[in-house]
Amino acid sequence: MTLILTLTRREIAGRYRGSALGLLWSLLNPLFMLAVYTFVFGVVMKSRWITPITRAQWIRRVSLRSSCSAG
Repeated sequence: MTLILTLTRREIAGRYRGSALGLLWSLLNPLFMLAVYTFVFGVVMKSRWITPITRAQWIRRVSLRSSCSAG
């Protein structure tokens, strides 16, 4: 078990040795990307989440479309 912990620590230390924030950067990077995507799609493009529909609503919608297109 000690060997596994030693190798794991060495791998993590080696992976983040060159970065400025170290291991913290691997946690902050996805949060920064989430913030950028939220800003671009929410503020710039004004996208909104669509409310999910239930199965019954979907069946009614599909049957209405098919009945309208059939004539």
